[in-house]
This record gives sequence, C-alpha cells and structure tokens, in this order.
Amino acid sequence: MTQFRLDALCYLRKWAQHAAKAVPQNLVAQPLTFEDSDLRSPLRGAQRWAINKDKRAMRIPASIACLLVASLSACKVDSRYEVFIGDAFEVASAADKLSSANSNFRIEMPSSKQCEENKDRLGAILLKYYSDLSALSCAKDGFKDYLDFAAKAPIFNEKGKLPTGSVSGVSVAQTSVGGFDAITLYAVLDKARFQTLEAELKGINQQAKLEVASVTVELNNDGRETYQIRGPSAFVNNEPQLELSINSERRSKKTIRLSDVSVSDLVRSGKTPFMIISPPRNS
Repeated sequence: MTQFRLDALCYLRKWAQHAAKAVPQNLVAQPLTFEDSDLRSPLRGAQRWAINKDKRAMRIPASIACLLVASLSACKVDSRYEVFIGDAFEVASAADKLSSANSNFRIEMPSSKQCEENKDRLGAILLKYYSDLSALSCAKDGFKDYLDFAAKAPIFNEKGKLPTGSVSGVSVAQTSVGGFDAITLYAVLDKARFQTLEAELKGINQQAKLEVASVTVELNNDGRETYQIRGPSAFVNNEPQLELSINSERRSKKTIRLSDVSVSDLVRSGKTPFMIISPPRNS
C-alpha cells in the first residue's frame, strides 16, 4: 500500500511539473507544495493543485487590465459625409454660401445594454450638436457596440465659419491648378464643441473619452463631365493610395476615407485639406 502511495505521489509531481509549464509566464504562479495529507490521499492533492491552477489562470496582469479599461473608456467616433461636386463649387463661389451634407455618424459604446438604456439621453445631448438628428439605433459590428445616427453636416465657404452649434463639417475654398479654377475641400472639427460634447457624455459614463477614429466622404459627381481629384494619401473604395489621384466620371460616386495622418492633423489643428477637385481642362 505504501508503494502505491509513493508511486501515486511521483505521478502527481510529474503531472504538476508538466501543468506548470503550460501556465503562461506572465501569470503569477504560486509554488507547488504537498502536504502530509496528500500522501494519504493522492486524489485530494490532485484536486488541490487543480483548484490553485484555476485561481492562477484567473489572475490578469496589470498591463492587460489597463488596456481593457482604456478600450472601454475610449468612445471612437466615425463620420461619413455625402458631398456633391456641384454643391461644392457653388459654395466656393461666395463667402456667404452654405449647403449641407447628408451624414452618418457612429459612436462606440461600452456595451449594447448601455446603448439601449441610454439611447434617449444620448439623443437629447447629440441634438445640441448635430442638425436634423434622426435614426438613432444601437448596432453591433464584430465585437464592438455602437450608437448610429444620421444628421445634416454643414458645407461652408472657407472664408466663413463653421455654423454655430455644429461640431464638424466640410469647408470649401477656391484655388487654382495649372491656371484652371479648382476647389480644395477641408474636413473641419470644432475642438471646443467636441470637448463640450465629451463633457456632457461623461454625465452618462464618467469614463467616456471621445476620439475621432475615421472621416469618410462619399463624393458624388452630379455633373456631366469628368473631374480630376488630387490630394494626400487616402483610401479610395477601401483601396489605399499613397497619393490621392483619381478621376471622377459623370454620375459616379467615390468613397474616400482620410488616412490616419490626415485624421491626426484634423484632431490637432481642427482642420485638414483632403482633396482638390479640378474641372475638365476644356471647360
């Protein structure tokens, strides 16, 4: 009987050593010890090891915990504007010209439950910052939850100002390319209003921190001619371009998403140019 206990204990030691190697190095492990009672009951010793192993596996390193908290508190904001070339040229023609773009926005939420429970309160806050707010809905994309909504975003002349009450929009300025009239489009962000919006959202979730994640423009050529589009690096129909250089054919639509560099410049300065539109050379 004694020999059986010693053989069992030897087996337990080897099994424990093998299991210890399977535990990730960044998890805090407790030293393996055997009590006298384990000699009398090898099964009890194995059960105790299994319980301690589960406890060790449940420990999360502080660095990972901080990343989890950061990911939950950062509310990423995605913006999508629908811009018509004809409207953009008209706005550029005079300082007091103003138009609007059908737009869609998405704000990342900690969970679908929090989104649904606070949707009405969130809508009341967003109504102060976005014109013609509508279609609020909670959506899931992969493992992330979002609050989606539609609104009108201003398209205004660069010589003017972002209309009062708006958080973001598109400004247009006249320019020249090769001696031909052209226009430059800028993404605009009112940093002060954006911070005020963040402060209001903290009334619902104190950990909320707004972060501009992406800016996308749906460029519609509503004319009958082909226009040349130039600009810094961007994604065109989800394809990366180190330097934006495309043609916009009549009655066509191009989806242009600003690069991370352009988004960073927008967040830093409140404005960044993202494309130059040149009319046909024979016009």
